[in-house]
Amino acid sequence: MKATLYNGDALNSSDPTPAVVFDLNTSATVDTISSILEDYLKDDVYTDAFLATAILHSASVVDVPIATVDFLRSKGAQTIVLKGKLTSTGNAGVKFTEADGAPAPGPYLALKVETGIELYPVYRLTVDRYRTFVAGVYAKGDGFEVLGKVTSQFGDPIIPVPSRLYRINSDAPLAGHRIAVKGVLLPELSRSSLT
Repeated sequence: MKATLYNGDALNSSDPTPAVVFDLNTSATVDTISSILEDYLKDDVYTDAFLATAILHSASVVDVPIATVDFLRSKGAQTIVLKGKLTSTGNAGVKFTEADGAPAPGPYLALKVETGIELYPVYRLTVDRYRTFVAGVYAKGDGFEVLGKVTSQFGDPIIPVPSRLYRINSDAPLAGHRIAVKGVLLPELSRSSLT
């Protein structure tokens, strides 16, 4: 679920940076951003630390007022990137970018690359003290990757938990729900209690 934003100057540092994507449909006012942030804070993966890089996206033409940029900066945004059909007049330091598709709303890890910014989904790591799971897996490309991490004290598996925000705009019946796969069902590249 990696996304690429094309603007090599959008990030100042080559260090991995927390980032958050906002999907704005009709408005980019302070009230709109505040409302979205209230919804984001209900997610157990997102924290305000992801506001270090704020990426605003819209498929329709929307102007981002100076008050919105100032509000995001007051919340800790060091970099503000506008993507899609967003416009902003008089906002010094706001970056613009092109992208392949629209990254899903939510928290990411942003990495500066030669062509621009690559966004990687983030996970909350949860210790499985009851050893309900054989191993934690996460989506990678078209398949799955085994996390393969355990606690140092008792060897309990560490389970990656994705943000529900990545599916916030989906109409799919299980969108935003987390699903545990029974050990007898074998997702690609993961081991089960049978192997």
